[in-house]
Amino acid sequence: MNKILLTLSFLTILACPLAAQDTENGHINRFKYHRSFFQRHEFGLTAGLFTRVDRFDRFEDYARDQQARYLLDKDRFFNRFSFTLGGHYLYHFNDRIAVGALVSWTMTDGFSVTHSEYEAPTTPQGHWRLLETWRGSINGNYFSVMPTVKYTWLIGKHITLYSKAGIGGDIEWFRFDGARVGAHNKVNFRLGFQVTPIGINFGKGPVRFFSEIGYGSAAVLTAGVSCYLGKVKR
Repeated sequence: MNKILLTLSFLTILACPLAAQDTENGHINRFKYHRSFFQRHEFGLTAGLFTRVDRFDRFEDYARDQQARYLLDKDRFFNRFSFTLGGHYLYHFNDRIAVGALVSWTMTDGFSVTHSEYEAPTTPQGHWRLLETWRGSINGNYFSVMPTVKYTWLIGKHITLYSKAGIGGDIEWFRFDGARVGAHNKVNFRLGFQVTPIGINFGKGPVRFFSEIGYGSAAVLTAGVSCYLGKVKR
């Protein structure tokens, strides 16, 4: 993960002189609206890695509760990995400020568990005898909806840098499936938020690629593609 963060930070540093070069060529004024047009509507799809730490802590507490209730042994250990799919829509008031909403679905790398039943020995010299073993799984899913604000603070000819922030709601869904005990679900409603201090947008056409570093319900590291529609001339 540290290597990925260093790579994205390097891209951000690299983007700054590229944007500055555009400024020198007369394409940018960093603090004023400079484009003769902008696109009103932005649609995007994202994929992300890692998520909020508190989600993992609650999931591990739920898993321990199920282990204690059904006497479960871990067959595969939880490694705090998560994968997120998301989408967003933003309405651009100008080439700097946009508001909209973000939705996301996060899956955690859960547990595989087993339960074994034994028969006690009938004599002091006897041994415990395995009668039955069944398997189960413990998984966590999260669904988020957040109103979002985006501010583009550096605009280049081919690269733009921006920040985003959103706050909304999370649905937290934990599920245990056992071969002999059926399914157990636990659903919680939580506060959802996402803070993205650095986002990099590549391209100037209607379809652009982007990557982001942030923290919250919509992952820590994200990358995706956006489509810009509704050209507005200034």
